Amino acid sequence: MFHQYRSVCALGVALLAVTHTAAAQGIKQQRDDSALDEAQVLQLALASSPQLALAEADAEALRSIEIGTGLYPNPWLRWGREALPAQAGRAPQSENNIRLQIPIDLSGRRPAQLALSRSRTRIAKGQSKLTRSEISLRCLDLFYDAIAARRRVEIAAQTLSRIQEAS
Repeated sequence: MFHQYRSVCALGVALLAVTHTAAAQGIKQQRDDSALDEAQVLQLALASSPQLALAEADAEALRSIEIGTGLYPNPWLRWGREALPAQAGRAPQSENNIRLQIPIDLSGRRPAQLALSRSRTRIAKGQSKLTRSEISLRCLDLFYDAIAARRRVEIAAQTLSRIQEAS
């Protein structure tokens, strides 16, 4: 499942790399306004997730199929003209035909198909929410791992500076 969250993982790894690089160069880390907060990280992860976009598109496609399943078939009207050949002693004639067809389903399949479409739509929406939750969970896990790693680096830098002062 890890391959599904490549974009989220890349964000976490980049955040970790920036934190470790800055601490290794001896730059004192202070919280500034340019740092990403939890809400921004979640927003970026969810906006850039192709898995989430695919799950939401599937749910919308199934919703459109559900709408189409609930519609009654269209009636149609046809008009036609038929030319009758001339017979002995009569001139050629033409005959006009009008046909109206209204499809009626008495089999009971339509309500069953509609119920099936509705349940497929609900399943797809649930899958979309599950995907959103999994991405959010993974993103927040990486975010807090990065914060913890940054704090560990700060503590290590403080310990090193204290040891150097004591020596």
